Amino acid sequence: DVTLNTEFKTLTGHTDCVTDIEFHTTQNVLISVSYDRKIIIWDNNYNFVSTFTGHAFPITSVEILIPSNNIATGSA
Repeated sequence: DVTLNTEFKTLTGHTDCVTDIEFHTTQNVLISVSYDRKIIIWDNNYNFVSTFTGHAFPITSVEILIPSNNIATGSA
């Protein structure tokens, strides 16, 4: 909560630094990417939905491509 300067919820699932997040307002999901090379999708209550792997290097960015609802990620 920004107004109270308190933590709302801790999302657990990544094992390294989270480098980017994106919120999809139409699908009501949050997508996080990390140096651990995982893409994690969270529902609108911030509960774990799914993990995607396959990057050979740490993921540094995520973008939701609207209207296709595809996810684009980049690694370095």
